[in-house]
Amino acid sequence: MSASISPPDLPAPLVPSPWIVSFVGLAAAVLLAVGVALEPRAVAWGWLVGFLVWSSAPIGAIALTLIHETTGGRWGLAAAPTLRLGAICALMLPVYFALVFPGLKILYPWANGGAQTAPDVAHFYFNVPVFASVGFVSLFGWAVIGALLATGALGLLGASIALVFHGFAVGLVAVQWMLSVDPQFSDSAFGAEIAVQQIMFALAAVAAIQPRRAVAIADGDIGGLLLATALGAFYLGLMTFIVKWYGDQPVDAAWYLARVHGFWGGFIVGAFPLAAVAPIVGCAWERVRASPAAMRTVGLATIVGILLHDLWFAVPAAPALAAPAAVLSLIAMAGLSVGAATLLDQRLSSRGRRVEARGSVR
Repeated sequence: MSASISPPDLPAPLVPSPWIVSFVGLAAAVLLAVGVALEPRAVAWGWLVGFLVWSSAPIGAIALTLIHETTGGRWGLAAAPTLRLGAICALMLPVYFALVFPGLKILYPWANGGAQTAPDVAHFYFNVPVFASVGFVSLFGWAVIGALLATGALGLLGASIALVFHGFAVGLVAVQWMLSVDPQFSDSAFGAEIAVQQIMFALAAVAAIQPRRAVAIADGDIGGLLLATALGAFYLGLMTFIVKWYGDQPVDAAWYLARVHGFWGGFIVGAFPLAAVAPIVGCAWERVRASPAAMRTVGLATIVGILLHDLWFAVPAAPALAAPAAVLSLIAMAGLSVGAATLLDQRLSSRGRRVEARGSVR
């Protein structure tokens, strides 16, 4: 990968010791295991939302890296260590997805025959075998792509083919994982919205983890890209709402009404300033894009905003304890993934240095 060259005077991703990160993730996982015995419904919803949020990081990192492989740009060099770490994190996504299945009948009406969907849709799309097949094929595909990117073995042609795979896969899983929580609601642009949100998450992670590197190498490009993706995600979400609300579509309008009342309505109130206003208004200022401290603040706010958005989207019918369960799930997945990925990344990097040393001796 052309973006894998790291100037020696700039720090690696600001990730604590992989053992500490792994321990935090393991502790969160233990708490979730206890929660399964006490509140299985809340933990099932929390794990789903945590998976939806966390999977955005490695999938978005892979998408960004593939784009850079085919287009180039200094922003890819600036983001390379964080994106590489994210790509390696994709290796554990199939395991996290497998843990969704014990609560499948709690999460999806179609899984227990409770959804009033068209027979052909239920037969070809909304059923457990297809859900499993699409999910695992997509996740194993992303895991293979992530491993190839991390080892620098993909190349231009491979990156181009992988982008095509990504485009198909993200559209399918977005509908199955999120939209089918309420199969009566439809959104033809939903796959594009989630694809943009995933890239936005990866850029926010770069801004949060490596702001000094991003500013030093890419100047304001990371902030500019975060601004563009936040605008794209906000536009797609807002236009869908306008079409549904003012288009005489009572079923879809009722979907929105169910998500603005009570406890769950507060999540979209919090998501708007964090995931929309902060990156759009903040990154519109050159001073913010050129400030590592400001970029870190914007990046962290965006990540929290995406979590709130996905909570608002997925779980209005879930118990209130699903929210803290989602936070614990996100910590567990992120901690275990980042800890393992950091150790693997260190091994790959040391192996690469040894190969380069042997080559220079010859």
